[in-house]
Parts: sequence; C-alpha cells; structure tokens
Amino acid sequence: MRNRKGQVLPYMLIMSIVLILSWAMMLNIAKVLRDKMILQNTVDNAVLSIANLSARTLNLLGQTNYLMATLLSTAGYPESLTFDILFKKHVPVWMRYEAEKLLEYTPRLYVPSFSTDKVCGSMIPGPLCDYKCNSISTRYKGVKLLRETVQGIQKFQDLLLDKIYAFNYLLLLQQFSKDDMTILVMPSRFAKNITDFNLSSLANINSKDWLGIKRNSKKIKYYKTKNYCFNIKAVHVHFVGAEEYKTDEYSWYVQDENFYDKKFVAIGRKSLNKNYPLFKGIFGIKMPSLTAFSAAGVYNVKGPMLPEKETVYTGANLAIAALSSFVLLTKQFEMLVGLGKYLAGIVPVGTALSVVIGILAGDMLATSIYNYNETTKDKQTPIYKYNEAKDGGWDAHLIPL
Repeated sequence: MRNRKGQVLPYMLIMSIVLILSWAMMLNIAKVLRDKMILQNTVDNAVLSIANLSARTLNLLGQTNYLMATLLSTAGYPESLTFDILFKKHVPVWMRYEAEKLLEYTPRLYVPSFSTDKVCGSMIPGPLCDYKCNSISTRYKGVKLLRETVQGIQKFQDLLLDKIYAFNYLLLLQQFSKDDMTILVMPSRFAKNITDFNLSSLANINSKDWLGIKRNSKKIKYYKTKNYCFNIKAVHVHFVGAEEYKTDEYSWYVQDENFYDKKFVAIGRKSLNKNYPLFKGIFGIKMPSLTAFSAAGVYNVKGPMLPEKETVYTGANLAIAALSSFVLLTKQFEMLVGLGKYLAGIVPVGTALSVVIGILAGDMLATSIYNYNETTKDKQTPIYKYNEAKDGGWDAHLIPL
C-alpha cells in the first residue's frame, strides 16, 4: 500500500470516455440542429418561390385577359336598337324566324357591341378596321387580323401555363432539392395525399388545375362586314350588314371551382451525412431523417383579377368605348344629316323620309349607349375585373400551416 502510483488512471479513463461521449453528443446535436435549420430555410424559400411564381402568372393572365377583351371591345356590329332589340322583343315566337331573316337582309348602322357573340371589324380606323368606302362588298381582312391577334394572345397564355409555369415550377424544386434533400410543393388540397407525390409524379403538372382556372367556354363569333355604299347626287350614303365568318370555342380565362385554394404547402426531407452520428457503429446509434413543413399564401387585396363566371361580355373602358363610338358615329351622323337634307327637298314624301332618317340617327346613338350600359352592368367581365384589381396585384408571403 505504500506505492500509490497509477490509482487515478481508471478514473481518468472513465472520465475521458464520458467527455468523449459528451463531445460526440454535442457534435451530433449541433449537426442535427444545423441541418434542421438549413432544411427549414430551404423549405420556406421553396414554397415562397412557388407562390411568387403563381402570383406572377396570375398577374400576367389578368393582363392578357384585359388585352384580349380590349381588342374585342373595339369591334363593332351592324345592329340597331329598334331592329334587333325592340323588334325581337315584340315579335311572337312563331314569327321569330321570319323576323331574323328580315333583319339579315336589312342594311343597318355600325355601333360597338362589347360582346363576343357579335364581333366584326374594329370601329377605330387602322389595320383591324373593315368599315371602308367600297361600294357593295364584303370585307373581312380587319376581322381576320383581329381574330389572329386574339388567338395569338391565347397561344401566349397557353405557353405561359403549359410550358413556362410548369417548367419553372419543376426547375425551382430541382434547384432546392439536392442529393440528401427532397423538397415537394403543392396546393393545400393535394396535401392529404402527400405520400403519393414525389419529383417524378410532378413531371406533368396541370397548371390550370393547380391555379384553379379554366377557359371561358362562351364562344367568340366573328362576322364579315358587308358595306353598302350609295351615291345619291351629292350625298354619299353608307349602311353595313354582317355575314358569319368564324367561331372560336373559347375566349379568356375565368375562375374554376378550386380558384380560392391559394395556399401552397411544402414538405422537405433530409437524410444525415453518412459520417453522422459519430460513434454510430460502436454504440448502435440510429437517427431518423429530418422533416420540415411550410406554407405560403397567394393573395390580391383588391380582387381576383379574373372573372368568377363565364360571360359573353368583354366589358368596356369608357375612353375606348367613347373613342370607338365617336370615330364612326360622327361619320354616320354626317352621312345621315346630308341624306336627311337631300330627302327633305323631295315632294311630297320628303318630310316623312327626313323624320325617318332622324329616328334612325337617334336610334344609332341610343344603341351605342344601350350596349355600353348593358356591358357595364355585368361585373364578371375581364376588363372590369382587371381594372378592379390591377392596383393590388397578386403577391405571396409565408403563412401558418
């Protein structure tokens, strides 16, 4: 017992093991916490990026809807309040066919319609205009170019949804996902079946379904413009008619039943580095892969920007409606005034004919006002919805799960 050398060695060995285990535990915990924070930040960034992508897409759809509707709203249609509206209202059903045939061959005046079931050439002089002085003929170059322009906007919208949106959606997920980390983002209504989703199952994203939108199935009916041009001494007289040209099945985008599900949910999984946890082989330590969740909302405080219901009305901006009406109505009024003055000198029917011309001129103006009032009553038009919500714009931010 006199030699006490080495008696503290067992204690030092035990304490060293305890210290090494504590050190390993701290490193393992620090690694898990670091990986957890990285995973959570990545999931937050991924879901917010997808939500921002969706917001920008909705903004662009609203703008292209507005552009399409504005082009269509400049179109005119040869109709008359007296002939087309009041007459049809008071004609019995059994005589309706005969009335429609009569209207088909009756020269009438050219007024804005603001409706996709009545689209002729533009009212404003230019490449889209079919109202030109050319004796008796049928013109369709303007309405053909108008239709091609509208179809070009529709093709851009389809490209935006089917290619650009879907491609960038998957590209973002691939950028955030790495060898040891997988990130999935989807609308909240799909979150119940989140186990069915993986990167390969997202290869064919249905952008319209995910954004909750669909095409307006109200058809666009295009008409050729018939010009009737007569010269009566010093009076140059114009009347116009219409002839069916083409019909397109769909127009702009509207809300679908899932439109207001604007919450995107993300899930991320990350496996630990193969060298962790420390001493896993010696002590048999096993740690599960890390999981993180996040959510982001897409919103517009001013309104949805897209119509809630399908309608044939394009809507109308007062400035464009006034311009398209003024340009042609001025010409038609000048023509009618000249014709009225000429007919007033004819005896004995001149006075009666002048009254008829005056009634026709008033009817033309009343029809323009009537059409504008009718379209502004419908709040589900792409022009109205865009003007309502354009100052807000779609945006996104993180929200609670």
